[in-house]
Amino acid sequence: MADALGRVLPLAVALAISSVPILVTILILLSPNSRRSAFPFLIGFVVGVAGVFTGCIALAQVIPTPVVKHPQSALGIALIVIGAALVVLAVVSGVQAMHNQSPGVPKWMNIVTRFGPLRSAGLGLLLCFRPKSILICAAAGLSVRGDRLSPGELTVLVLVFTLLATSTVIAPIVIAAASPQHAQSWLQAMRHWIEKNNATVTTLILLIIGVVVIGDGITRL
Repeated sequence: MADALGRVLPLAVALAISSVPILVTILILLSPNSRRSAFPFLIGFVVGVAGVFTGCIALAQVIPTPVVKHPQSALGIALIVIGAALVVLAVVSGVQAMHNQSPGVPKWMNIVTRFGPLRSAGLGLLLCFRPKSILICAAAGLSVRGDRLSPGELTVLVLVFTLLATSTVIAPIVIAAASPQHAQSWLQAMRHWIEKNNATVTTLILLIIGVVVIGDGITRL
């Protein structure tokens, strides 16, 4: 159990510092609909992360582990492929950032400020199906494939992964709800910082996690 947690926690952190959900959260909290939309968005996002990670764990069980000299070779190859995909995604993100002369909030994000509760919940769920999120959850699901965890241990693993991966969405919403009068200034500061550093942070995180996942895969060959 401890080994499994050790492998998935860095991946949960990588998912937690993904800029898109954080920026959407900030935009919702700064919108006139924040009281009606923030918590539905949070619920949709938490359910989405838990569902995608659980689905990836289930799909990982399909990968064969024959009793041969290298029983985890198929698992290792799958991890290397996912790690390579994350590295490619990092390179693409970096190249796009170099050609983007006007960093800031993507146009589609401006629409979220007008979303009501139902659409906000749907958006939270939808954000969990971005390529980056799926690849990270897939890597996490594969990384625990050979640990022979019990259903109870898997449940704890999903809960811990989900709480950590969604913590950067949970925290702003809870803090803003507890102290709305002080929220505007630091939310604006967070928004400006993310807009300025989004591309660099995303590229570095994807690159580091991709290399880590490739290394995990190589050790299983």
